[in-house]
Amino acid sequence: MGQRHNWEFRIGISILVGAVGKKIAYHDKKYIDWSQRRDSALAKIKDKGLEVREHQMTGGSEFKVVADAELVKHLSTCEQKLKKHRLNLEDYTRWSRALAAETKTDRMFDLDISDIQYFGL
Repeated sequence: MGQRHNWEFRIGISILVGAVGKKIAYHDKKYIDWSQRRDSALAKIKDKGLEVREHQMTGGSEFKVVADAELVKHLSTCEQKLKKHRLNLEDYTRWSRALAAETKTDRMFDLDISDIQYFGL
């Protein structure tokens, strides 16, 4: 096994702030996109994805409303993606606020490979 996991990189504040800004923009765009997809899936389910099934039984009928399984699956995926991008937006926004306090300095940060990946550097 190599030593990559032990390496550290010196990164300046301006590079780190720029990387966080890009992550915020990315997750904001994805959040909006998945929100629109969710709204579209909901509209399709309401407009044409529902089916009413009538079952005869003693004393009357029983009705079941059944949704298109693919639309329901897509809606579930949309919700999962929305949650992921919302949490990432919150996380990177916190980093942005924390790093903003350091932008007036020439501070350098020692980052390991997981930090480099996290910030998309």
